[in-house]
Amino acid sequence: MSDSKNYRKLRIFVASPGDVAAERARVHAVADELNKTVADRLGVTLQVMDWREVTPDMGRPEQVILDELKVEKWDIFVGILWLRFGSPTGGIDPETGRAYDSGTEEEFALAYRSWQKNHRPRILFYRCTRAPNLDQLDPDQFKRVKEFFGKFDKDKNHPGLHQTFQTTEDFERRLRQDLTKLLFEYGEKVLQKSPPPPPPELPGDDLTKHYLDFVRNEHGRIRLFGFLSHANIDVRLLDVFVSLRFSDRWREMGMKHLPTAEEREENTLTPPQVLQRAMQKKKSLLILGGPGSGKTTLLKYFAVCCLDAAGRERICLPQPLIPIFVPLRQIDPAKPFTEALAVWALAHNQNITAKNFANWLHNPGALV
Repeated sequence: MSDSKNYRKLRIFVASPGDVAAERARVHAVADELNKTVADRLGVTLQVMDWREVTPDMGRPEQVILDELKVEKWDIFVGILWLRFGSPTGGIDPETGRAYDSGTEEEFALAYRSWQKNHRPRILFYRCTRAPNLDQLDPDQFKRVKEFFGKFDKDKNHPGLHQTFQTTEDFERRLRQDLTKLLFEYGEKVLQKSPPPPPPELPGDDLTKHYLDFVRNEHGRIRLFGFLSHANIDVRLLDVFVSLRFSDRWREMGMKHLPTAEEREENTLTPPQVLQRAMQKKKSLLILGGPGSGKTTLLKYFAVCCLDAAGRERICLPQPLIPIFVPLRQIDPAKPFTEALAVWALAHNQNITAKNFANWLHNPGALV
């Protein structure tokens, strides 16, 4: 990591009502993840500006927030809407004289007018399209959401492009992709730095290639089981893997009560974040969960992602590692680890010696 005093800061302002709190939390998670990978390599820090950190004061609450988190400081504006548009803030649009219908609307108006004058902040707006529970639907609120997005048309109030998503995981993937692209653009235009070069590839010798093909064939596909045997479907793991969410043990996090839904969301981690934490700290990771919770599938996912650059990008792995996926029951604890691995490999028709494994563990390294 380069010296933090040389970092350039990009500030992200997030506007959203309460029904997309899970997606809002993912903005923080994605920013933290990119700060350890792409942003760090470019010498940039992403900072999510959060109204919950604003110093309390008297006056109209929305104005207190905007006075401290001034629009002039926003580099990126992220807007998220689903079913709710929000509640009136008491603010008046100075150009139309109309009362704002929500804080999200008022914040977007500031961002859009700033963009018109100064070409910043960059505006990223996302609409959730998943089907609602009818008990959640307020027709008046939803009508305002539809009217707002209708104004993105080319001949309307604020023409532009917004993106849609179905699930929270879809939003996270989309946002990660968009922020990564913006970071590269910022690096090229402002910092005059090229995008980070691709990491070195795995060794290209025949033995390594043969072993990696073995891992791909062994773990790259999973079988989805139907009610009838002929309904079982063989699919690529990377096509169907559902991103799990992880948390530290609540006791370790200093919590003396069962966490609320919001506390759970704030303290959960994605698979890439879990892997990064393990590599940065103790170089080891213990995953606990009940039967069928996805522990084995997660480890297979990590192994398959190690096989190429695209997979490593999925889990934010900065360097190539040889994946070694082996059940503990197949390792003889009485033997040195590399010898035990060689015995395991031979049992799977892989002619890999203890010395080969030792070399892999040293260079380029391995994810075991």
